[in-house]
Amino acid sequence: ARSRVAVIDARTDRLNFERQAATLDVLGELTTTFIRSLSTQENIALAMEAVALSEQMLKTVEQRASKGAAPEAEVMRAKAALTRTSIRLQALRSSFKRQKVMLNSFWGSTNPHFTELSGSLSALGSSDDFASLLQRAKHSPAIAIFASEARLKDAEVKLAQAQSRVDIGWQLGVRRFEATDDTALTAGVSIPLFSGKRNRGAVASALAERNAVDYQQADAQLKLHNRLFAAFSQREENKAAVEQFSTQVLPALEQALLLTRQAYENGRYRYQDWIAAQEELLTAKQQHIEAATAAQLNQTLIEQLIAEPLAANALSY
Repeated sequence: ARSRVAVIDARTDRLNFERQAATLDVLGELTTTFIRSLSTQENIALAMEAVALSEQMLKTVEQRASKGAAPEAEVMRAKAALTRTSIRLQALRSSFKRQKVMLNSFWGSTNPHFTELSGSLSALGSSDDFASLLQRAKHSPAIAIFASEARLKDAEVKLAQAQSRVDIGWQLGVRRFEATDDTALTAGVSIPLFSGKRNRGAVASALAERNAVDYQQADAQLKLHNRLFAAFSQREENKAAVEQFSTQVLPALEQALLLTRQAYENGRYRYQDWIAAQEELLTAKQQHIEAATAAQLNQTLIEQLIAEPLAANALSY
């Protein structure tokens, strides 16, 4: 009886850990969808900036062309650049609408009740070192499932061993003899044929399954280590890139664009120089968004693996 109770308890523990792991998977998917949506929202803001810069460039080129200081071809190129940026802005807005519907579906609704998301992709905060994260990950539900599975297999082994004892059945009764009209007490013993052999096979099978759990757990821990290290190292790499873009790259390119525009208006720089400076800044801002998005996605994976948040990150809508 105790062996059967132990099996039931171990199965209950395993189901609880499986539910926790499934919940973490859903939360991870939700957070990933949110981060990608927030990334699209920041790209929309960047596209709007690109449209504004293109409008400003077209206006300046048209003014110079009206004075004979710029060829008409530059006006055409500026118009084409404005059209391209407008097309990209519209595409991003359509994508964001689809992402909002997908995000809202996590609450069983197809009609988003929000217009924009709140949060900053660059707000990453600090995290523990890898060794500390790995230790926390080893206690996550994904790994605890194997521990509960091991307990279940241990209980099943004990149950099989308890059942391996020969089940002897005793029968008692009274028999009456018609010829002499006498009665006699009778006793019988029933022994299942080949039961010992069958139960030894059940014990061996249970032991084999128990050993298989150990191999599966070792394999899962190795994969956990590799996934966690990849996510951790990529997050650190992207986090450093975000910091460098924010403090060094973007300020320098914004100043360069301002100086190039002034030089073009004074006739000292060519139209191509202005275009190049503007595209370089917009590309760097795009890379900044991509690095921040990658850092947040890797942070989400780490949090899913360790089943804990790394830091308070105010992302909401």
